[in-house]
Amino acid sequence: MKTFRLTFLSIFFCLFLISQIRASDDLDRGIQLFNQGKFEQAKAFFQAMVDDENNAEANYYLGRVYFILNDDDKAVDYLEEAIDIDDSKADYHFWLANALGRNAQHSNVLKQAWLAHKILKEFERIVELDPKNVKGHVGCANFYLHAPSIMGGGLDKARKEAEILLKLDPMQGRLLLAAIFEKEGKTDLAEKEYAEYDKSFNDSTDNYRFYNQYGYFLLKQKKYDKAIEMFRKQVKLAPDKANPHDSLGDGLRAAGHIKEALAEYKRAIQIDPGLKASTEKIKELIAEQDKN
Repeated sequence: MKTFRLTFLSIFFCLFLISQIRASDDLDRGIQLFNQGKFEQAKAFFQAMVDDENNAEANYYLGRVYFILNDDDKAVDYLEEAIDIDDSKADYHFWLANALGRNAQHSNVLKQAWLAHKILKEFERIVELDPKNVKGHVGCANFYLHAPSIMGGGLDKARKEAEILLKLDPMQGRLLLAAIFEKEGKTDLAEKEYAEYDKSFNDSTDNYRFYNQYGYFLLKQKKYDKAIEMFRKQVKLAPDKANPHDSLGDGLRAAGHIKEALAEYKRAIQIDPGLKASTEKIKELIAEQDKN
């Protein structure tokens, strides 16, 4: 009887180890597909895993897949499930905040107010888990900067985040200061911060979106030539992304260079046929040309 018990336990333990190895292999394969951009195939792997077991990482990646596939409701569901299983991962909270934020863009005012508190809660949780997490501080800062005070926003709170970011990541801190100054109507100070950031940029491809933000700032100031220069820098750093071409189109259009603007919008939808903004702008410009 004693021998049978040992044999049974040994078999049970071996089967348990085999199931764990298989789960790990499936997760690794799913992550590999995700990193290769094969999102439909990755979705099938992760979906099978979350249906069969309580796996936080599989839920997290499945939520990321649905976010990429623009299904924000499912992205939120799976990311929330990942956090219910394991609340200790800052990245889980970061991507849930992003999914909630994009969900809010397509919601009515009442739902936006409700989601705003959830979004802030996620960013604050990131900072609580990792006080030096730059993405968490940037998320909090942008929320404080853009949300009305009734939802928890405020320039004083944003400024405190800027002070923290200047120590953790000076470039992000400068960007935030520029946005705060712009919000306050201090455009000279804002432009000074953008210019300082630009000096230290060194043509890095890692943060090409800076030139998007800087370009639109200049566009608001009707500094068209300089705005176009910034948008061209963005295109140079990310030529295979649609949004830089759309932004350059906006700069050229504002400066009256309609033919060149149309070419940039068309390039944007060649890269991303689903980019509605560029499609609409092409229709508008063609309609304007037909009137003339």
